[in-house]
Amino acid sequence: MIGGSFSSYDGLPRSALARIYADVEAPGLRLRKPAFSRGSFMLSVPTLGGTNYFLEYLNSLSSTNWISLPPTAGDGTDRILTDPNATGSQRFYRVRVE
Repeated sequence: MIGGSFSSYDGLPRSALARIYADVEAPGLRLRKPAFSRGSFMLSVPTLGGTNYFLEYLNSLSSTNWISLPPTAGDGTDRILTDPNATGSQRFYRVRVE
């Protein structure tokens, strides 16, 4: 769920509240303890070997072009995905799995 001062999201009318569904379903993917510290955003995800995990972001909900950070290879353990330059007053994140 997202909330804020907006009247539409993804081309549909929404009055300050919208539910966002993942573009890709990843069974068992549980995002753990997101954190922001010293200008970096970090997020722990359980991974599978042979799978790449991409932390992606938008700087505005009016944009539809997700910016992808370098992939993190899954190895069956929890891995930390990081945006080392989390700047700006707002940034919206998602994890893409390939």
